Amino acid sequence: MKKGIFTLLMVISAVAGMSQTIGEAFYVYRNDGMINTFFRSEIDSIAYSYYDADSLLYDEIVSQVVYTPDSIYKIPLAVIDSVGFVTPKTEYQPDVISLEGAIRDYVIGSDSLTIYFRSNTPFNILPKTGDKLVTTEISDVFWGGFLGKVVDKEERGDTIALHCDAIDLEEAYKCFYYSTNGTSQSNFNKSRAKGLEWDGYYAPDPFVYSSTNFLETFFQPINCPITFTPKFEISIAPTFGSKGSIIVHPLRGVVINMDIHQHTFFAEDLAVSGEIGLSKDISLIPGPIPMYPILPFVSIYGDLGVVFKANGKLTLEEHWGQSLDFDIHYETSYQPLLPMTISTSIPKLKISNVNFTTGHNGRFMFEASGAFGGYGEIGIVPWLLKKVAKVGFRFEGGLKLEGNVMLYNSDGEGALQSTSCYDKLRAGTLSLKSFCSVGMDAKLIGVGAGGVNFYDNEWPLAKYKIVPDFTNTKLTRNEDTPSTLIATTTAFGSTIFPCSLGFKMFDGAENDGFKGIYSHSYSGITGEPETYWDSFLLMPLTKTYSVYPTVELLGIEMLASPSAELDTSLKPVTLHVEDITETTAKVWGRIEGHELIDETMTFGLGFEEVGGTGTFLYDASSIDSNGVFSVDLVGLKPNTKHTYFAYLDIDGQRIFGEEKEFTTTNFENAKAYAVLSDNTLTFYYDDKQTKRVGSVFNISFFYNKFRNYEGWYEAVHIIDFAPSFIYYTPTSTYYWFYSFHNLTEVRNINRLNTSKTTSMEYLFYNCRSLKSLDLRSFDTSKVTNMQLMFSSCSSLTDLDISSFDTSNVTNMYAMFSDCSSLTDLDISSFDTRKVTTMHSMFYECISIKILDLSHFKVTEGTDVGSMFCRCNSLTTIYAGNWSPVGHYTFSGCFNLIGEKGTKVGVNYYIDENGVQRSYTCSESYGAAHIDGGKDWPGLFTAK
Repeated sequence: MKKGIFTLLMVISAVAGMSQTIGEAFYVYRNDGMINTFFRSEIDSIAYSYYDADSLLYDEIVSQVVYTPDSIYKIPLAVIDSVGFVTPKTEYQPDVISLEGAIRDYVIGSDSLTIYFRSNTPFNILPKTGDKLVTTEISDVFWGGFLGKVVDKEERGDTIALHCDAIDLEEAYKCFYYSTNGTSQSNFNKSRAKGLEWDGYYAPDPFVYSSTNFLETFFQPINCPITFTPKFEISIAPTFGSKGSIIVHPLRGVVINMDIHQHTFFAEDLAVSGEIGLSKDISLIPGPIPMYPILPFVSIYGDLGVVFKANGKLTLEEHWGQSLDFDIHYETSYQPLLPMTISTSIPKLKISNVNFTTGHNGRFMFEASGAFGGYGEIGIVPWLLKKVAKVGFRFEGGLKLEGNVMLYNSDGEGALQSTSCYDKLRAGTLSLKSFCSVGMDAKLIGVGAGGVNFYDNEWPLAKYKIVPDFTNTKLTRNEDTPSTLIATTTAFGSTIFPCSLGFKMFDGAENDGFKGIYSHSYSGITGEPETYWDSFLLMPLTKTYSVYPTVELLGIEMLASPSAELDTSLKPVTLHVEDITETTAKVWGRIEGHELIDETMTFGLGFEEVGGTGTFLYDASSIDSNGVFSVDLVGLKPNTKHTYFAYLDIDGQRIFGEEKEFTTTNFENAKAYAVLSDNTLTFYYDDKQTKRVGSVFNISFFYNKFRNYEGWYEAVHIIDFAPSFIYYTPTSTYYWFYSFHNLTEVRNINRLNTSKTTSMEYLFYNCRSLKSLDLRSFDTSKVTNMQLMFSSCSSLTDLDISSFDTSNVTNMYAMFSDCSSLTDLDISSFDTRKVTTMHSMFYECISIKILDLSHFKVTEGTDVGSMFCRCNSLTTIYAGNWSPVGHYTFSGCFNLIGEKGTKVGVNYYIDENGVQRSYTCSESYGAAHIDGGKDWPGLFTAK
């Protein structure tokens, strides 16, 4: 191994942090020259797989899979020599001195390949020329460890300097040994290794660039009453997290595994603040008027006028921020030059989990005051100096208006979706005051002017708000017309600006709400309360409504507070059941808001047999003053479980209450089992299994890999569910019909009650003779795993799963893989927001031409590798707003054609010179976008 490589890695380890302690990692030794290192604290689980590293399915286990929080490692079993779980101890070569223990007390420092010892170091401890010195401990003395061979010694007063040359790890270390009970010597030798591991975190100080001084110079060249204070800064803050290992093996050489996570935050801040201060006197007479001399050369003068004053402060702030994250995985090995071995493996570098986000916010703040008044001045002026000097008394008085407001960018953008803008304006105030001041002024040309106030005071006159306050907001039904809703509120408070008031209503749905019809003008100067109202017509009585007052001011319309809420729903409520017999029961219900019921509405109670196909409704004939009613149910089946529920018909819509259950019998001794007789496997749930004719299997038998029992499942041609089985609710159907090769028919599947089922993994896997399945009766609301559910059902032509609720499913791995006869598949009901893997979901569905996945919600990081691999009849994918990109996602999709005719593989076109040219459309990563032809080949078409 090159000496520079080890030096580099020692530096990295010092930056990264502390070493792994013994027993915190395990190692996979491979015959391809690599050693994979995994830290125990980061291992979620380890499993075996029938899929190799390229996600191809085999009939036997071919790979070991290691799951970590952020990655999945697939290692082919064929390349694994052995696995070690214990970090071995260090053994050195005979001429190696470990710089640890007693010798460390005499070391006072190190510099690159030089070590400094105290001059009093004992002769028997001080290393000699030719000795090899090594330590992997990180300390103030050896900040990056040390590895070197002594070449000479130099005495410097109280210090002895040993100069060293760099050496290979193999020259210093003998080996690390793995020791496990019962391991033979040959296997023991195979596990020899030596190495170094680290796991650390590094965050340098942020880099900040500021142009504030430049901007201040740029904005301040003019002498005027307006001043600016600008600021602009850019900040870059990177952090790095790393973990990795170095292992030296006697045959494999040095193996490096490294993972680095990088996070960088960029921030840009722009701020401008400005102030204005202005005072102006306007005289109403031509100038100071001499009145009469009181002394020789001295006159009394007088002056009258008006005064204007203004002060203001404006602040504008804008903030932008971006984050960049990505992970880097690097592994390589440097092997010794031995016969029949390769000197160096090909390094593997992978960059993944690249994520870039951005955000923006800002605010606007304005504070101002203005004053208007009059002044009077009387004083004396020396005649000889009247152009250059005067002194006198001055009086000022008038009115002053002060106010402030602060808004954020987001406040105005969503002013009709939240009350944020209103709340900020409501916090602002305007104050009207009177003021008076009396003082003395003196002016002398060439020297300056000065003055002093003897009296200065202000008196509050009135306080105004920018927007009015509201109180007593209500939302009620019209008594005569329940579908008409009436909104009322009272506005109060003195406002300086006139505005328009109204209402906006929301119904809980994802829409922009409903604005009221009328607007009310509000001047608000007097501050007297004003009550106004609006009506909303033909509102469905099935929702909860919220209404807000609205204010339109200076062209901005905003929601105000407080709001009011009204639940308009006439709700049916399912109550208890009583008087249950084998064939009858009495059920009760209630209508909330029953006082609004009229002759156009009907209500009652319904029931159905659990697992049955019919629903029976009974209208109620009367209702009491509390809205309670009852219905007698007759003609029920004995020994049968039923659901019942209240209902209400209103405005052409039927609303159902909560479903509840009762049963006309008990199943205290019932068990779930199946009986094989005459090629038919029938499922039961009762206490009669000892009386059945045929081979009897408990239901647990199907969970426990029954395929290991040879022969009998080949005899199953028909599966049937008895009526009693509807009362059994399995939590898992995992492996139930796995590899029923000769199964051709499934009867009464609606009696399979899946309301509590969480796993349907491998349910119909390899049922290769089955042609039709109608699973609309399945309740899949609790299912989380549908992995390989229909995989290898190669004869299946008709599959109805249109009612599937997949809102909790996380695993759809190879769900329809090798359904080679399917030509059409309706999965429009699929909710994929929680799915983390769709890998090989439609692998080798060679007959499907069109797939509508436009409603799929696919999060970043969802595994879609090989999702459409070998779907060679596929011509169209409706993908909505997501791009199914993964390794070999479209491999073999030769009939998938983009908008400009692009196909998978090499495409041809004629250029402007009539010459045939070619370009390639990648079948894996590069094809998942709108087709741009030769400039940007893709397989999607813009709508």
